[in-house]
Amino acid sequence: MDLGLQIADDCLQQYQAMRMDKKHRYIIYHTKNNKTIEIEKIGARDDTYEQFLNSLPQNDSRFCVFDYEKKFEDGRINEKIIYIFWCPDTAPVKVKMVSASTNQFFQNKIQGFALALQCNDLSSLDKDDLEKKIH
Repeated sequence: MDLGLQIADDCLQQYQAMRMDKKHRYIIYHTKNNKTIEIEKIGARDDTYEQFLNSLPQNDSRFCVFDYEKKFEDGRINEKIIYIFWCPDTAPVKVKMVSASTNQFFQNKIQGFALALQCNDLSSLDKDDLEKKIH
């Protein structure tokens, strides 16, 4: 389905820099004027999951990728790229509708993530629950 959306050039470039070169911890994308998907924020490699969560708006949707590191007791580290569609219950109905169709479009354009989540409130992004999903 052609939504008439454009993806800003740096969106995929910065995602690859995060995925392949480990340059960023996370990227938060948004739609501008319902026409273009752009980068809203890039998290530094040493940013935390909590900093990412604090960057999510309370009343608007976002498309996010997060390079999550799970550290095991034996010292192993498992890294997974997580795609997160953030669409809070408090967002206006029109935002939810447009974001839902944009989400699938954007998700199809980026590749290489291990887990895709749709989250409607911060409890659905609980760190302990997330770690259970990451093997």
